[in-house]
Amino acid sequence: MYSRMNGLQEMNAFIITTGTLLLGAIGTALGIVRLRRLQPQLKELAEQTESARPELLDSLNTAVAMHLAAEATTGHSTNRFQNALFAKVTADTAVLPWKSLLIPTYLRWASILSLLLVTGILVAVAMRSDTLAKSAFAFADWRADSTSGMTLKPAPMQAALGSDLTVRAQIHRWEQRAWIRIHTAEGQETHVMPINRNGEATFTFYDVRAELRFEVWTPSLRSTRQTVTVFAPPFLDGVKIEVEPPAYTRMPAQVIDGLQDFSAPWGSRLRISADTRHAASAEWIFNQDRVLFSPGSGAQSWILDWQARRTGNFMVLLSNEYEQRESRTHRLTVIPDEPPVVEILHPGRDIQLAPDAIVAFLFYFADDYGLSEATLNVSVAGRMQHSFPMRLQPDADGFAPRELQMPFGMELESLEAEDGDLLSYWVQVADNREPVPQFSRSEVFFIEVRAEREPEEIDGMPMDQERLTLRPQIEELKRLLRLSHRTVTRDGEQRLAGNQQLTSALLELRQSIDEVYERIKPTLEEANDQFFTRGFESALALVDNARDLITADQTEIAIPVQEQALQELLALENALVVEQISREPSEGDGEGEGEGEQGEGEQGQQENPLMALSEALEQLRELQRRQDNQNTSTDRAGRTGADSSQLEQLAQTQDALRRDLGALDRDLSRIPDAAEARSSLLQAEQRMRGAASGLRTDDTGRGWREGTRAAEQLETAGRLLQDIIDSALNEGLAGLQAEAQQLAQAQQQAAAASAAADSEGASSADVDDLLQQQDQLNERLEQLLQNMEGLGQSMQSNNSGFCPGADPCGAPKQERQPRICHDPGGERLAVRIFV
Repeated sequence: MYSRMNGLQEMNAFIITTGTLLLGAIGTALGIVRLRRLQPQLKELAEQTESARPELLDSLNTAVAMHLAAEATTGHSTNRFQNALFAKVTADTAVLPWKSLLIPTYLRWASILSLLLVTGILVAVAMRSDTLAKSAFAFADWRADSTSGMTLKPAPMQAALGSDLTVRAQIHRWEQRAWIRIHTAEGQETHVMPINRNGEATFTFYDVRAELRFEVWTPSLRSTRQTVTVFAPPFLDGVKIEVEPPAYTRMPAQVIDGLQDFSAPWGSRLRISADTRHAASAEWIFNQDRVLFSPGSGAQSWILDWQARRTGNFMVLLSNEYEQRESRTHRLTVIPDEPPVVEILHPGRDIQLAPDAIVAFLFYFADDYGLSEATLNVSVAGRMQHSFPMRLQPDADGFAPRELQMPFGMELESLEAEDGDLLSYWVQVADNREPVPQFSRSEVFFIEVRAEREPEEIDGMPMDQERLTLRPQIEELKRLLRLSHRTVTRDGEQRLAGNQQLTSALLELRQSIDEVYERIKPTLEEANDQFFTRGFESALALVDNARDLITADQTEIAIPVQEQALQELLALENALVVEQISREPSEGDGEGEGEGEQGEGEQGQQENPLMALSEALEQLRELQRRQDNQNTSTDRAGRTGADSSQLEQLAQTQDALRRDLGALDRDLSRIPDAAEARSSLLQAEQRMRGAASGLRTDDTGRGWREGTRAAEQLETAGRLLQDIIDSALNEGLAGLQAEAQQLAQAQQQAAAASAAADSEGASSADVDDLLQQQDQLNERLEQLLQNMEGLGQSMQSNNSGFCPGADPCGAPKQERQPRICHDPGGERLAVRIFV
């Protein structure tokens, strides 16, 4: 019996316990009612007293009658007889056994003790068994309307048509054994549910086709009856994606059947059509964006219009009241519409021209889809702004051109530019993107308007002891102006960073200008020269004004102010140069060996920068070759579909190229004339950074485009370095030519003196003087030839236009005289030395 009670299920134990308690409660209630109803009355008490003590009943009756009569007359008894009677009756009734007369026998203490003993035994048995605990669990579950002893999954019980359903039962208490009882039309089936290592009892229904009903049993637990609902899942029958690129791209539309990875130009209109079954809704999920399809023409067809603006992952999510089913994830690659490219090929650097000169420009424009407009913007000393729109010729098909080189001429007189003015110019070009075009701006270059004049003597400022120049400050302000033009095209954090860099740099520039001013301020006060004083103070005030405007994020307004400050610095530099040239010692103060030594020293000073430039040019050509190879590898990776590891390796190679370019830029920073080439190197470095970023984001198209533009900037820097080298070589050549002419004249004079001495019969002392003079001329000739040979080797190593052929100048090879000729292009001077 004990073991059978322990094997009760929780609900059965609860029912038994509850029934027992109810029966006990009912019995107790009935007993109390019965006791209440069986309470003895006065009549019954009199009958019991009469049967037990007949003599006492008469005494009680007499005493009661006498007591009532006394109360009616006096309110108390005064008769001694009556008092004695009352005392006798009281004494007799006090010894009367009332309990035996009133309480039944079965309610006496022996019965009660027996009942308590039986109750204790039953409580002990209940506490030692699980029945009470099972009853408590069943009562708690009944109150919470749940089943805490067993958890069934899945919940709710649903299965797609034709799928497999695995029922999992997690048993939380009592025995870890379970079986499932399935209710079918034919009856019931019972199967054992195996327990896995996680303590779950499992059973699988295969290929569910109709509704299922079942229960899970354990020796102590039983689940509620479960009903499995069978539903038809949503299904995607087919998808068609129509890609319509923007009209300005001139790219054909395409139709993509099925979900797959594809690419589309930026701004393309995507029309996605989906055919489904059993779907209540369809949703397009692109990255974090979720957009519902609209119902199509059919009962289960859906339509969505989407515009491709960024690269991302997409999928289609179908839903009904029972289930959500999503497709595989695919990738949409948006081909970006890159901003147009603009470059000033000529002059491509800062130049100096006369007021009546004509500037011949050559611009390069390119865009991936087409160009719409281009404008040359010119600022004259920060006080006048001019814009010159340029008409872009359409291509052969009548569409917007994608790439062209455009010459453009501009007369400085038409700009009302005066001597001493500074012109800044840059080109803005727009592509044909719709509805809003993209704009790009070229680098900013400067033209110094200077009329040719002889140096004039300026009294009152003896500055021959120390050479003063404002060229470093001028170059720094030019750099800041270029940075200002780049900053106005940015926004957000990039604009804020550019403004912060400008304000700090302008503060340093002001301190630098002030240092120069403080050095010459005593001399200015002594000479009472108001020109320099007003110029420096005006330049300092303009720099402060520009800095305040940039601090207030008014960089556009600060650009003309900076140009006016640059105008003042140029005027001051020109005045300083004129004054200092007029104070330098005149030629002819030193002659003979001292002069030769000075010339040799200057030649030695010129060789070091020239050698550094030559080495830098060779390194730059090597970097350009490596960048071309990098671009070829990037293009191949894009066409062959390289994986992420290969693209990361290409990005690391691009970073190594960028680091080598940075080292070359640091070497060029020690050469003053290489500022323009360094600007091109900076742009190349930015392009290299963009190429590496594109490769790391699996955008090989961007990596190739940025790399190609980096190679173009490297080529531009190479041309600038070559121009510097050519200029230095030509200057050296002109100096050597002048020295050769002076030497030839001295040789002719020495030959004439020697012939005269021969005919007149000169003395031995005169002959010795002539021989000594001839020896000096020969030494100078040897030195000149050595210098020319070194210059020729430098020109040959730099491909600076040597005359081709054995003897293009027609000079016999036996001559030892330098000959000057032009190369076939007629652009550079070259020298040929014949021995």
